[in-house]
Order: sequence, then structure tokens, then C-alpha cells
Amino acid sequence: MKIIDAFWDTRNLGVRCAELVFSVGESIPASNDLKTALAGYEYIAAKVPAGNTEIADFLQREGFTFAECSIGFEHDLGSIGDDELASRQMRMTHRLARDGEEEYILGRIEQGLFCTDRIYLDPFFGHELAARRYVEWLKDELARGAQLYDVFFDNAKVGFFSYKEIEEGVSYPFLIGLYPENRGRHLSANLVSESLLLSRERGCHLSRTVVSSNNIAIIKAQEAAGSRIYRIHYVLTKHQ
Repeated sequence: MKIIDAFWDTRNLGVRCAELVFSVGESIPASNDLKTALAGYEYIAAKVPAGNTEIADFLQREGFTFAECSIGFEHDLGSIGDDELASRQMRMTHRLARDGEEEYILGRIEQGLFCTDRIYLDPFFGHELAARRYVEWLKDELARGAQLYDVFFDNAKVGFFSYKEIEEGVSYPFLIGLYPENRGRHLSANLVSESLLLSRERGCHLSRTVVSSNNIAIIKAQEAAGSRIYRIHYVLTKHQ
């Protein structure tokens, strides 16, 4: 059992936050030890490897509520040929966000573009706070060197994705967003493929990302783009 002081969410959400992380095969902690370790925190998100139902059941007895599964997807970028990838992207392109375009993307996010995560769905926090959390998270990532890309379909702006590399040869596209006015056009898988194309252009051999089980659309898009699940965690939360 590992407790991480989630100072970034403390700043964004206005309550003292912690992440409680369990490892594969870990045994149930003592109830008193858990209470002592979490004293002073007002919001806790616990992450439990899928399959460890004993810890999940224990946490629910301790007042935690199931919120979502955190699903890790990965894509072996060497498994698809150039012709196959190009055929998916005939009318879609990406471009590094220029001056002013980052602000446009941040503004669209602040309008509530992402509406399936545990913070958005938690009535304690509300939708505006959830959107602001995404904005501040993205600003933090950009300050640390992540990049933001506009995505175009037939030269019209349809969405975006953020990009960083988490280790040599491994990309991490995140916050992949399709603007609401373009939903229903079957572009989501192509949007994911565009992030994979950039990963290949950068010389990466593997691409990884994490999505919420509440977001069925992005799960389908990841699978349609050829990504495969490599990790799942139960996520349970508690207000105290």
C-alpha cells in the first residue's frame, strides 16, 4: 500500500487529496493502519489492480465507492504497415498548435469537453471544477515539455491530442479530444490513429495511454485503431 500526496489535485479541487495505490498480489491492510495513514486527507482515490476483489471489497467496507476502471491501452507501432496507416488517414492531418491555438483548445476543454471521468461525475465537485482540473493538468504538462496538436479533417479543425514520451521509444498521447460538433462522423478512431502516426514519426516503437471505463467512445476508438488493453485498475473514491 502506497500513499501519494496528490498536491496537484489539492490545488485544482480545493480539498486535500491523496492517491492510495495497491500492487498486484498485495494483501488487505489493517483497518486502523489505513485510517491512520489517510488522516487529514479529504478526498482519496484508491487504485487496485483488477482481479484483487478482496481489497476492493475491503475498501468498500471502509466507505470507498467504486468510480471507474482505469484502462491502460498500448499499441505496438511496428505491427502496422505504412500503407495501412496511410489508408486510415487519407483526409486527416495533425499540426503542432501555434500561437493562440493552445488557448483555443484550453477554452474548449474548459467548456466541459470531457464529461466521463470520476471528478465530472462526482456531485461533490461539479462540472465546472472538473473542466478546470483538466485545464490546469494540461497547463502543467505543457510546462514540463508536453506538446499539443491540432487535428484537421478535410482541412477543418475537428479535435486535438496532447503528446509526450514517458521513456525512450514509448509515446504517451493523452487528452485526445474530438469537438462535439464533429461527433457522429466516425472520426474518433482516426483521431487516435493520428496520435499513433506522430508517435511513429518521432521514432517510437510503442504507444501507451490510459482511459476511463466510463468513456465507451474512446475505448471503441482505441480498439478500432488497433490498440490493446495491457492493464486495468479499479478506482474507488472516498470523501472524508
